[in-house]
Amino acid sequence: MKKQLVLITLILQSVFTFAQVPTQEREALMALYNATNGPNWTFPGQWGSTTTPVADWFGIDVENIAGQDYVTDIVLDYNGLSGYIPSDIGNFPHLKTLILSANILSGNIPSEIGLLTNLETLYLEGCQLSGPIPNEIGNLTSLLDISLAGNQLTGSIPAEIGNLTNLWALNLAYNQLSGSIPVEIENLINIEGIALSNNEFSGELDLSNLSNLHGLLLENNNFSSINVRNENNTNFDFFNITNNPNLICVFVDDASWSETNWLDKDETAQYFETQTECDNYLTVDDFTNNVNFSIYPNPTNAIVTIESLNGNLIREIKIFTILGEQIKKWSKINSIDISNFSQGIYYIQILDDKSNQYRYKIIKK
Repeated sequence: MKKQLVLITLILQSVFTFAQVPTQEREALMALYNATNGPNWTFPGQWGSTTTPVADWFGIDVENIAGQDYVTDIVLDYNGLSGYIPSDIGNFPHLKTLILSANILSGNIPSEIGLLTNLETLYLEGCQLSGPIPNEIGNLTSLLDISLAGNQLTGSIPAEIGNLTNLWALNLAYNQLSGSIPVEIENLINIEGIALSNNEFSGELDLSNLSNLHGLLLENNNFSSINVRNENNTNFDFFNITNNPNLICVFVDDASWSETNWLDKDETAQYFETQTECDNYLTVDDFTNNVNFSIYPNPTNAIVTIESLNGNLIREIKIFTILGEQIKKWSKINSIDISNFSQGIYYIQILDDKSNQYRYKIIKK
């Protein structure tokens, strides 16, 4: 009888130990352990133990939901993980927190991450991850905070980012992302902070619909226009748009206030409250207000014709970036080809045969 009681006790202990989380979740944890050189982690803890409950494994939290234990938090940042994120990462239906930052995790972010529909916090910062942001990221509709900063991610931000309407913080800084920001970003109505610094983003960015936004980092990109007229500018905690060489018009709630308080911008970037003010500033002939030459078409994407209106001949044409760097020079011609130039604002300097000098703005589409 005594032996039978001992046997029953051992069986119950075994059932308790392995029934605490679904087998699929335990196997998924072991897949992560094996894919990231678990034995050499800084703190491997009790991972893989057949006698220690999963709830006691280092970096793991478990919660009882409707009578069943599930993994709800995986926090293994700064823990010496080395390898890749396995597709099994999607096998945690009740996971709320996934933090793997500051490890060495090469390869792509697996698309299976989109299966974590209860995820609220996703930190994969500084992991050397590469490839695109998977479209499946848009399935994480419970997400509140995401940071993929400091990796080697490429491609554009997927339009599915607009599905994350509960998101309050988005950090994609220090990657190699490019292209324009999808218009769906205007759906992030609860967003409070956006960091897109040190990428290769370009084009126009309209954040005017994001009334809760009070922090923005866009430095070291190539945006051509930024709209932050969200009626919340005076509550911003941080704002940086420096080193966007083609950025001229920045639309804000109050231009005077922005000039005083938002100093982290290039000298060529100007604050405006209306499109008309921007258009007026970009008037082509704003240096001499003369009618000595006609420059057309302007804006253009290729050939520019320069026609003398006063009978003087063109001796020399120089073209400069908006920062004043000369990039090309022509002699005795009346048309120039800028089809290979990047989109943006340029200055044309014309010297005529009477040694008169004129300067004009030209816009490359």
